[in-house]
Order: sequence, then C-alpha cells, then structure tokens
Amino acid sequence: MAGLMTLTYDLSARAHVHGLGYSFVEIREHSIGVDARLWVLATPVDGTLIDMTLVGQVREMRSPRRPIVGLAFLPVRMRTNLMNRFWSMQQRRDVIQDVEIWGRKKYRSRPRLSRADGPIGLYRHYCSQFYPSSGQSS
Repeated sequence: MAGLMTLTYDLSARAHVHGLGYSFVEIREHSIGVDARLWVLATPVDGTLIDMTLVGQVREMRSPRRPIVGLAFLPVRMRTNLMNRFWSMQQRRDVIQDVEIWGRKKYRSRPRLSRADGPIGLYRHYCSQFYPSSGQSS
C-alpha cells in the first residue's frame, strides 16, 4: 500500500455460472474475515461487443480479524462501504486486464479440446440452442 507494504490475502472463492451472461462468485477472505459476492452480468450487444455489468456486495464486518490500516477502528457501516469499494475496484481491475484477451478471441465452430477443459463440450452443446444453426436463415 502506497509503496510501503505488501498486503497478502488468504482467499477462497466459489464461482456459480448460471447459463449465458450470468455468474457470481462467493469470496471469503479468511485472515480479515470478509465475505463478499461479485456478480458478472454479460449481455452480447452485437457480433463484436458485450455490455458487462459488475456488481459487488460485502457482508457487514462487525469484528475484522486483522486491522488493515485502522479498519477495525471505523464504524461498521463505513468499514463495510470501504471494503465494498475496494472489492469493486479489484473486480473492475481484473476485468480490464482481460479486455485484451477478449478482444482477440476468435470463433471456432469445432475447437480442439484437451482433458483439462473438463465438461466444456457439454456446456457448448447446451449453449448451441441459443444460436441459429448454419442451415437456418435469420
């Protein structure tokens, strides 16, 4: 922080993907005792652009385990608002870092898969119902 110290986190996260364009991540930061949810809502605008909405929610921190720069001394509501802003800034930063990757993506009708891709084939099959097949006219 401010070039004076490095913060380390003990995070666990669980992602929930619910079809196309809706997912959220439940996050637990164990060393401080913060619970947060981050939503990513992506809506295709056209064949190129995606409208993305990011939403963050932090549970009230009644007694943080580790005082981060005086965080424990702030009123609960102010502490929670600050942590919500912090998580939202981190989420935005993570998404912005991926913009270049998303900008270079290319559609491949039959991409090569490896075992590490897991059940992505089943997911792609599920998603195919939302797109017109090549034999149909739009």
